[in-house]
Amino acid sequence: MKIDLFYVEGEHDNVPGIARAIVATEDDAKKEAEELLKAGAHVYRQNMSIEIPLVRYERMEEFVKQMARMTTPEEEFEAEGGEFDGVTYDDVDEYVADISDERLCSEYSTFMEMVRQAKELVK
Repeated sequence: MKIDLFYVEGEHDNVPGIARAIVATEDDAKKEAEELLKAGAHVYRQNMSIEIPLVRYERMEEFVKQMARMTTPEEEFEAEGGEFDGVTYDDVDEYVADISDERLCSEYSTFMEMVRQAKELVK
């Protein structure tokens, strides 16, 4: 699978350092270049394509989808209207502070499994 990216670099005559950006769309590349030009920079832009093995991409995509299916405390709080197991919480921070040790251990275990899966993806 080939992914097109745009590299934009800007350098000023009087300001040390180089501003760099890698963006995914033509519009974003134009915007980056225009902002650098407005700031008085000399702009260099290069279009590039990166070949990503499809199998690896599919594994990474599935991993990201799996991560996105997980809920955050903010989503849970909003979905339940601040009430859990007969207790009403004023805000999400109060709810998070009251999460049981059992649930925290379970969440940590899930997080560690996700870390292991991420490590497998980058091998």
